Amino acid sequence: MCNKFFHGSSLLLGDNTTPGLQVPEELQKCLPTIFKECTDFGLDYYPTVVQMLTYDEISEIAAYGGFPVRYPHWKFGMEYEELQRGYEHGMHRIYEMVINTNPCYIYCLDSNSLLDNVTVVAHALGHNDFFKNNIFFSPTNQNMMNQLANNGTRIRKYSSRWGKERVTEFIDHCLRIETLIDFSKAWDRREVKEIRIIDERKWKHPKRLNVGDGHDYMEPYINTHEWTEKQQAKIDRNEVAEELGIFKGATKDIMGFIRDHAPLRPWQADILDILYKESMYFSPQRLTKMLNEGWASFIDHNIMCNRGLCGLGQDSPDCGIIEYAKHKMGVLGGKYSTNPYKLGFCLFLEIEERWNKGQFGTEWEECDDMEARRKWDTKANLGHEKVFDVRKYYNDLTALSEFFTPEFCDKYDFLIGNDILMETLN
Repeated sequence: MCNKFFHGSSLLLGDNTTPGLQVPEELQKCLPTIFKECTDFGLDYYPTVVQMLTYDEISEIAAYGGFPVRYPHWKFGMEYEELQRGYEHGMHRIYEMVINTNPCYIYCLDSNSLLDNVTVVAHALGHNDFFKNNIFFSPTNQNMMNQLANNGTRIRKYSSRWGKERVTEFIDHCLRIETLIDFSKAWDRREVKEIRIIDERKWKHPKRLNVGDGHDYMEPYINTHEWTEKQQAKIDRNEVAEELGIFKGATKDIMGFIRDHAPLRPWQADILDILYKESMYFSPQRLTKMLNEGWASFIDHNIMCNRGLCGLGQDSPDCGIIEYAKHKMGVLGGKYSTNPYKLGFCLFLEIEERWNKGQFGTEWEECDDMEARRKWDTKANLGHEKVFDVRKYYNDLTALSEFFTPEFCDKYDFLIGNDILMETLN
């Protein structure tokens, strides 16, 4: 395994200011046109930096999650080896990578053809627009490149002080629970605007059953000594829990709970806090994987086909449309695929078509005539506006809950018939 991952040192080509390869001149001439077409389509994205990398370099950056400045750990080397072997055996290929920062970095593969690079730049600008405008990315740190570099420096300091194996083993334990977080806590306000010292205590007393007027003689029989002690013990337990600030109720933020309450050494607490914040940063990408990839695929489809950029810089008689079709076919996968690119792309196509035809609202939902629904077209032409709203306000779960309808599944073959299923099983 390549030991550069264990030391956390990225080995990109180039000098200190320009990593990787130079962007080909033919692509440089196309970039202004691509950016203009994406802007005219309605995209609002961060300032963008385009870099050209070899496959070894882009595999390395992909192994680091898009940031070649991460802390040293064996898992990055493992992921790099998996990516390299998959590429060598023809199992997959990374066309590009894009990360959620400001400015946004787009990494292109140097072995791509010109049309592939035009496509992936348009595709990556779709991701860039999604990062900037989707509400689930709004709490994320846009200076994460520098933050992750600082995190790596701190963890290397602990490795040199407490031992590399000891620190690596502790990171292994932390990474086992990195997905057990509650992303909604990213919106919690943590700033203290004014320090106020408040010292007060609310006294609680055991509950007593009402014996009614004139029946005081029943008091010792109804509110027995055992009942009163049981109620007092419950009050004491609740007060202790409130004083400690824990066990107030169920929580799915397991990693955050351990960070706040586990008896850890200072260096362990700092590393756990680092990994918790990194997990919170990457969690929106897990929440919106299908929608994010679908939006980027929807954008490059519109830019390359509807706006004619397939022919940008092309000398072939077909103006690049056949090559683009082959590229798109490889990205979207097979007919009965659960590929998130395909599912998200088809959802956006369906949403645009439905809202252009006015297939929404109470009247549409209450219509039971299948023939009328099939021919329904009010010429609303609200598809473009609606897809941008979906891009802004939805994640994978909410989008599938609302738009993954039986009609959609039947239209795009996302439900396998019993005959096909039985044929597959046999």
